[in-house]
Amino acid sequence: MTFTKVSTTPLFKGLLSVLMLIMGIEVYTRLYELRRVAHWFAVHTAVAPLVHGLIAFGLGYVAHVLTGFSPGGVVLLAVLAGSSSDISVPPTLRAGIPTANPSSHIGASTSVGTPVAIAIGMLLHIGLAQAVF
Repeated sequence: MTFTKVSTTPLFKGLLSVLMLIMGIEVYTRLYELRRVAHWFAVHTAVAPLVHGLIAFGLGYVAHVLTGFSPGGVVLLAVLAGSSSDISVPPTLRAGIPTANPSSHIGASTSVGTPVAIAIGMLLHIGLAQAVF
């Protein structure tokens, strides 16, 4: 029996693009509401990626000491933990709290959380790894 390799990359990119487009349209239609409610969301989404990434870095370092987890794996774990709220929060809140205002959590995670996780978080974790390892 032979198996053929099927690439799911184009399908994943397409579905991710559709998800981001739908989220963007939903935020844009309620943009006026974002100014009233998103102050604490913006503070949380600026701090949470850094805190979650540092926690994951610490756990990854423990895994490095105990099992030989690679330094690159530690950095990747920290980056993924720091940016996970940008992807998982909107669908989780939509399913768990259907009456929640989507412009607040989607807008805050997309406009604040993603740049913080990418620009500051990745540089922080890479610099920390260079200092520790």
